Amino acid sequence: MSFDDLPRSPSGRIPQWVIDEAQGRAATPTPWRADAYDTSAEAAAQAASRAGRHAGPAGLPRNIVGDQDWQYVHPGARPPRGRRTLRVRRARWAVGVLCGLLGAAWVGVWVQQLPELSWDAVMAELSRKPVRLADLEATGTLLPPEAVPGGGGFGGPEPGHEEADVPLGAPAPVDWDGAPYAFLSTQARPDGLEVPVTWSPCRPVHYVVNTAGAPVGFADDVATVVAELADATGFVFVDDGPTDESAGPDRPIYQPERYGRRWAPLLVQFSDETLQSGLEGDVVGQGGPRTVRREDGLLVAVSGTVWLDASLLERQPVDAEPAHVGVLRHELAHALGLDHVEDRTQLMNPETRGEFTTFQSGDLYGLSQLARGVCAPDL
Repeated sequence: MSFDDLPRSPSGRIPQWVIDEAQGRAATPTPWRADAYDTSAEAAAQAASRAGRHAGPAGLPRNIVGDQDWQYVHPGARPPRGRRTLRVRRARWAVGVLCGLLGAAWVGVWVQQLPELSWDAVMAELSRKPVRLADLEATGTLLPPEAVPGGGGFGGPEPGHEEADVPLGAPAPVDWDGAPYAFLSTQARPDGLEVPVTWSPCRPVHYVVNTAGAPVGFADDVATVVAELADATGFVFVDDGPTDESAGPDRPIYQPERYGRRWAPLLVQFSDETLQSGLEGDVVGQGGPRTVRREDGLLVAVSGTVWLDASLLERQPVDAEPAHVGVLRHELAHALGLDHVEDRTQLMNPETRGEFTTFQSGDLYGLSQLARGVCAPDL
């Protein structure tokens, strides 16, 4: 066959399909814009098998995804979001809105329970770390720190109120004969030294006296015993005068509307079992501190209460001293951090017989050790 007889293109060349047709071979048409790789399902399945991937629906590899219409997604690309994903997003949005509304409602209730403060003070309360408290058991021992109902509301005074860099005083020397003493609670300082839980020796201990139902001269009796304790402990006490506050066991330790923006002072008062259930039966007094936890976990007493039972007013004086004064010493020592001892020759023995109404050797040595308590610049 002569190529001269075959048709040519305008450029003068003979197309290959013309030569194949003249020689009797069938021509295979070339697809328009052919892909550089085969995208058929069979080829995709084979490619997936070679790559070690599991095939998706209808033999498609897992990087071919879709909601209704299958479409090819380049490996590493983010799959398209379908209606199911949209429903999940809407559900999450609804949950987020609900949580926000509940949070706003809680904050509203919280603010309503705050004292009457300026907006700046409210914002300061919001940013303040919650205070952790230690409750007082009827026996005068401290329970594990936890929130106390009515115990301080939200927040407290500005940290370091009246706090000095060093202890304000030192205890008087004690001629200790080895008599027993005990603390309500002890704790380990960062240096490992075991110390009693008590008031900060670096700030004064404020106290108030409620004279309702008390005998004439009761405030003077309290001042006399407080002076003895100041000498024995090295603590500095401040008499804030009389008060009309009559407290039960759930007394708040922070009362800015009554005492200003500071911890509520140590309260001394007469009472009975109708107001303080711990005075039931033959109990003639009860007292103890209220503690707050520092940022490093150490406890510091910031307030307290002493209750004397009204039945003491019916008792005869002991050694020319009213019967309630010996009990007052015992309970104020509790309020500072001393616990009971079994030795009946010590004032801190839990039973009073009128035989010992003043601080004895073990009592005085225990009181002197309270000066080792930790300071509280962050409270």
